[in-house]
Amino acid sequence: MGAMEAVSLWWASGWGSLGTLTKYTRRISKMRWNMICRVPALSMIVLFGSVAHAGSVQSNDLQVTIVSAYSDGRSILVQTEPRPDITGLTCNNNFWLVLEGSELGFDTIVSFILTAHATGKRVQITAEDNGGSDFCKLTRITLMPQ
Repeated sequence: MGAMEAVSLWWASGWGSLGTLTKYTRRISKMRWNMICRVPALSMIVLFGSVAHAGSVQSNDLQVTIVSAYSDGRSILVQTEPRPDITGLTCNNNFWLVLEGSELGFDTIVSFILTAHATGKRVQITAEDNGGSDFCKLTRITLMPQ
């Protein structure tokens, strides 16, 4: 909405007060400011999101075959068939994928893992480097339709 449209709306409303016109122009300015701020912020989120996951590899059509948990509840180990592709990552062993208990979304990912294991559903898994560990870190699991 431009300034002329705001004036027309103000005039057509019959209110005719300067305060109403000021209210409309403030609303227009606020909408423009929101758009000016929103576009660069969204661009930065997309940019940083892609940079944050630059060291990740996705593997499709896997089946969760073994799930192992430590008694301290700090991590879950997952084995799939076939083994996930870890080409390009510094972790060099794809026997286990590790999910740390301190990760955000730990409970959700564990529930997906257990669902996939119990139902035999195929999954898509994203693995990332695990800070110098031999095993890769499990960062995402998607249940695939059958």
